[in-house]
Amino acid sequence: MGAGPTMPTVRRTPILSVAYAAVLAACLAGCTSVTGPVREMETAQRRWGDHGPADYQVTVTRACECLPAMTGPVRVTVRAGLVTARQYVTTGEAVATEVTELFPSVPELFELVADAHRRGAADVNVTYDPVLGYPVRIAVDYDATMADDEVVYSVRDLQPL
Repeated sequence: MGAGPTMPTVRRTPILSVAYAAVLAACLAGCTSVTGPVREMETAQRRWGDHGPADYQVTVTRACECLPAMTGPVRVTVRAGLVTARQYVTTGEAVATEVTELFPSVPELFELVADAHRRGAADVNVTYDPVLGYPVRIAVDYDATMADDEVVYSVRDLQPL
C-alpha cells in the first residue's frame, strides 16, 4: 500500500492580511489627503501673517443654495485686524447682523478652512494667493451624500488701506 498521490502545496494569503493591507493603504491615503491640505493652509496662513496688511478691504462672495442676502458680494473692511464694516457692493448697505459671519475677514477665512478639515468635510478645495497667502477660493462640500450643502467663497480685490 502506497502513500498515495501527494497534494501540491498551495500558498495562501490569509484574508486578514489582505484586509489589513487594504485598511492600512486607505489610512495612509487618508492621512496624505488631510495632512497635505492642512500643511498648505498653515503655510499660506504664515505667509499672510508675515506679509498681509493689518488694514485692508476685500470683497467676499458666496455661492450656495441660500437667500441673496447671504451671497454678496460684500466688501469687508478691516482696521488693526478687526472688522469695522461689511457692506453689499451693489447697494452700499450694511450687512444685517444676523448674516455678518457669512462674510469673513481673512483670518476668519482660514478658520473656515480649518473648521471644514476638523469636521471631516467630504471635499475641501482651497486656492491661495501666491504672494500674500490669503484664500482666494474656498469650496467645501460637507457631506457627499447630501444635496445643496456645498458652499463656495470667492475672495477678490484685496486692497491695503
